[in-house]
Amino acid sequence: LLTVGLKCITIKWMNPDPPTYNLWIQKVWDIYQMEQITYLVRIQKDIFIKIWSPVRDLLMQTTPTK
Repeated sequence: LLTVGLKCITIKWMNPDPPTYNLWIQKVWDIYQMEQITYLVRIQKDIFIKIWSPVRDLLMQTTPTK
């Protein structure tokens, strides 16, 4: 999650506006989807759920239905 924050900062680096919370959430969802595909291809869905369920639960509480 820290890496996502750094990515958002680099995206907005030269803009006068700081990165927004919505940008950060969108980038976390993007990484979540890429990780999900990676773990499904490797047939490790249970490990994916163990790692990402706390993050997914937090995101589902703080954002409307995607």
